[in-house]
Amino acid sequence: MSRPRADARAARGYSLDDVAETTGLTVVEVTAFENDTDFDASRIRRTAAALGVLDKI
Repeated sequence: MSRPRADARAARGYSLDDVAETTGLTVVEVTAFENDTDFDASRIRRTAAALGVLDKI
């Protein structure tokens, strides 16, 4: 099963911990976002900004 958000993170060389630290989210929150179980707009924007893909959402 493809996980495009996790793939985008990994392609940029970020671990879950890296994204969590950069965004101020927990690893659980980042994982929920990657697994399509969290749809909080502010978390999505913060994660997209951290991955450098904010302009793609």
